[in-house]
Amino acid sequence: MKTNLRTLSPLLTAFLVVQASGGSLRISEFVVNPQAGNASLTATNTEAQVRYGLQTSSNLVSWNDAQFQLARSSRQSFQAIIPPSTSKMFFRIKKDPFRTELLTGSWRGYSLVAADSAGDWAGWYTGQLSFNTAGLATWSSVQRSNGDASLPAPTTFSVAADGSISGGPPLTSSWQMSLDRNAISFVMNDGGGGVSLGMLVRTGSSGFTTSDLQGQWRLFCLVAADSAGDWAGWYTGQLSFNATGLATWSSVQRSNGDGSLPAPTTFSVAADGSISGGPPLTSSWQMSLDRNAISFVMSDGGGGVSLGMLIRN
Repeated sequence: MKTNLRTLSPLLTAFLVVQASGGSLRISEFVVNPQAGNASLTATNTEAQVRYGLQTSSNLVSWNDAQFQLARSSRQSFQAIIPPSTSKMFFRIKKDPFRTELLTGSWRGYSLVAADSAGDWAGWYTGQLSFNTAGLATWSSVQRSNGDASLPAPTTFSVAADGSISGGPPLTSSWQMSLDRNAISFVMNDGGGGVSLGMLVRTGSSGFTTSDLQGQWRLFCLVAADSAGDWAGWYTGQLSFNATGLATWSSVQRSNGDGSLPAPTTFSVAADGSISGGPPLTSSWQMSLDRNAISFVMSDGGGGVSLGMLIRN
């Protein structure tokens, strides 16, 4: 077996040229990691197994003139056989640039609104929305910490080649799509005296289970006061989940110096990635498609409203 790996343009296009001799070559695994901008290939023949690395920033795959659109996740595998009569095969990765149609699909939005002057509303909101191919966002449900469930008007967004997003409400704001196209972060003036930090998380997948929580996580959370005298600050901490969803904390750090640990709490994950359980508080939680992040909003029970994220580590 002879291989030749050459990058024609860094992070844009890569070719893997494989020459098989004396037997079939089996491509047993191809792993795309768009976040890290790389990919890997596992191949076997009658003598050895070899793993190759490819430099790329996309997940559009051309295999022997056949097109495969891989799921936008950290890992996916498939199999292909190169017959002994085939002397050379080309494996190519093409860049998939940011564009408005990548918004298409279902999303869950999370935002924390802080008051920038006395009397302005502070709170959180979450909701389900969908984009069409032209970037039109339509909300199907909204939940706010004050009980208001009114839906925002449909609004059109557009995505630039660098993943920055414009449009939306006629307010001062900044939006950015993640490299894997499955999350959007934003800051915004809400038009009513408040300032917002939030994210949109792509939804629409199924097959999530509570066991997807299992492992080590780091939590980051910002708490805003929704009335005078309530505590505002941040906290972070290390926790682990077992296979049944029980969360146990090993460390906590708060902006006021408090390091007390929350009590162990059990969560459950629905098939669509939404999460229930946890503290007996009004909240909304959603797991990312790659199972490595969880976004949430929550009323903390002490007059504060929270926006946060858990990152698998």
